[in-house]
Amino acid sequence: ERYVMIAGFWGATIHAAATPTFAYVFSKLLATYSIPEGRTQKTLVYAMAMLGIAAIDGLHTYCFRYLLEYAGQRWVDSIREKAMIRILDQPREFFDKDINSVSRMTEGLDRNAEEMKNLLGRFVGMIYSAALMATIAVVWSIVGQWKFALICLSAGPYVYIVTNAFAVVSGRWETISTDAAEASSTIMNETFTNIRTVMALTLE
Repeated sequence: ERYVMIAGFWGATIHAAATPTFAYVFSKLLATYSIPEGRTQKTLVYAMAMLGIAAIDGLHTYCFRYLLEYAGQRWVDSIREKAMIRILDQPREFFDKDINSVSRMTEGLDRNAEEMKNLLGRFVGMIYSAALMATIAVVWSIVGQWKFALICLSAGPYVYIVTNAFAVVSGRWETISTDAAEASSTIMNETFTNIRTVMALTLE
């Protein structure tokens, strides 16, 4: 799946480059309205170029999302397989510990593995695409109008502070939600696993 992942990142690269390219062609399209002669032909050329960029962007966006999701799923499946082999090789004393309860191992193989898949399938591709898109936009703007670009970049520290504040708050609540989900999963698993014993002893 390494080749699949490389192909996915290639799609993310084209997706990142398509946005500033589309903006450049769109600016050229708007500039044609000030041309007294030959306006229609140039407008048609830039409009078709924008349509082509949008089609290429859409195709590569689909490819990079699908391929990275596929690679992430195969990655998680291989980790699950290795984890199952190691769990089955453990001695009986391993399963007597509370930290190695059935509910915790099930949670790790199911829910936590799905969260790992999202790292590669969703977040890594989007972060890479956004970083590349921002890099292209900044370099392009500095080359074109460096004074105006520096004025726009002066808002960067404010955006950085707000983004980090949001990440801290979001991370805190994500931790709380994860702990609550783990606790509820443990209770539900123990309830349904031992429901025969509970009903046999009339301890409902």
